[in-house]
Amino acid sequence: MIDLTTIEHGDVPDWPAVIELHVHTNPDSSDSMLSKEELVTTGKMVGLTGANLTEHDKVLERHQQEALRAEYPEFFFNFGMEVTTDLGHMIAIGLREYLPGIRRAEKLREELSKEVEAKDEQDLAEGKLEISESNEIKKNEIEEEKLPEEQSLE
Repeated sequence: MIDLTTIEHGDVPDWPAVIELHVHTNPDSSDSMLSKEELVTTGKMVGLTGANLTEHDKVLERHQQEALRAEYPEFFFNFGMEVTTDLGHMIAIGLREYLPGIRRAEKLREELSKEVEAKDEQDLAEGKLEISESNEIKKNEIEEEKLPEEQSLE
C-alpha cells in the first residue's frame, strides 16, 4: 500500500490514480448528503484513489485538511473550491481560502494566477524549478524513491 501522507499538496503522483475532481460533502455543502467517511468508503469501492473536495465558496481550513489526510492516509485529498461567479459556478484549484472579489470571474483568474506565481517562486527557491537562458521554466528532476515490487498498484 502506498502511504499518501508523503505526497505534498500540489504534487502529482507517479502511479496510476483515479481522482474525482468535483465532489461536495456534508456538512460543508448543503447540496450533498455524503459524509467525508462515506466519500472515502464508497470511493474506494468504485476504484477511486482520491478526491478533490470542492465545497461551495470555501476551502477546508488547514487543520481540517491535515486531520482528514491523517484519518484516511490511503486516500488522496486535494482541496479546491466551487466558486459562484458572475459567469456561473467555476472549480478553482489552488486557492487556500475564499478571497474578496472572486465572485467576479476576472478577479478569480487573477487570484489563481497569483497562487501559481507564488508556488513557482517557492519551487525555484527550493531548486525544484530553474529558469533557462531563454526564460523558459523547467522542472528539475528530483530523485524519487522507487516502490518495492510488492507495493506496486498492479
